[in-house]
Amino acid sequence: MEFRLLRLPYLAIKEVLMSMSLREQFLISITSKTSKSLVKSIKQKTQLAVAQNGKMCLKTKKETVCVQSQEHELSFVEYPPGRLIIWKKPLNSCMEHLVEVFRSKVHVSLASKENLKFLEELPVNIHSVKVTTVHLQETLDSLRNIPVVELTCQKPSNNSFESSYHFDSIIIKFSNNSPFTTTRRSLLLSLINCRKVHIQNIVYSTQNLIDFLGKWINGSKMERLQVCFNRNKFNKSIFEQLGQVESGTFTRAGKKPRFPLSFIIKQNGTGIEAIVYTCGNNVIMTTKFEVASGARNL
Repeated sequence: MEFRLLRLPYLAIKEVLMSMSLREQFLISITSKTSKSLVKSIKQKTQLAVAQNGKMCLKTKKETVCVQSQEHELSFVEYPPGRLIIWKKPLNSCMEHLVEVFRSKVHVSLASKENLKFLEELPVNIHSVKVTTVHLQETLDSLRNIPVVELTCQKPSNNSFESSYHFDSIIIKFSNNSPFTTTRRSLLLSLINCRKVHIQNIVYSTQNLIDFLGKWINGSKMERLQVCFNRNKFNKSIFEQLGQVESGTFTRAGKKPRFPLSFIIKQNGTGIEAIVYTCGNNVIMTTKFEVASGARNL
């Protein structure tokens, strides 16, 4: 028996749509403008992962729907763990539909820097991007308006980073040879106003750390930094050179102290405090911390 959904009262339609799977909601949303508006009214939030080959994965916490943009009739093919939907629409049109109807945050993965033009042609705002590159500075410049960035750099860089970046979160992984010493310092300082920074696989010197923390003390929006560092060189003398020597015992609410050797620094003007400590072969600075009661040592 045929079930005519659109003949139901609006609230009943909405209840039926909310009880459907994400895949069913998507298939209904592409049948007509009315159906599109009805599915949009559910106001659910999703993530949309996009690859340059036209494949998209629409996700909620419970479900994933895979859609492939291609120039032939709507059809289905087997694709574990479910079916891949082939949609006869250009990639840009598919993305616009999904972002509008499902309120998706868009996450893009690219194989190389040469494909960055693909990002410029997308008609939607991009929340995050994951790129493999051999041109670090050019890639950073191209991605500066994207909040969340993850880069894998396959080639050492000899650039001096003069620009200042403002990413919400950035991870940079060096897969082969480390960049030159001068590049390490200028790269780190160029990220001083990013909210979260994690640089992997290159070891920073004591002077690099002092230079960075000094910049942070004089004014920075950064809330968390993690870089590789020789923990045997992490000591009071670093903070003596900064003119701020206050140690403390770092703890988390309801937990025992984890990192006994830690130092607290305070930003000039704002009074914002951060704790600096080592964990394994990393030094971490974070403004999100608690200090065990009575464990601050001036």
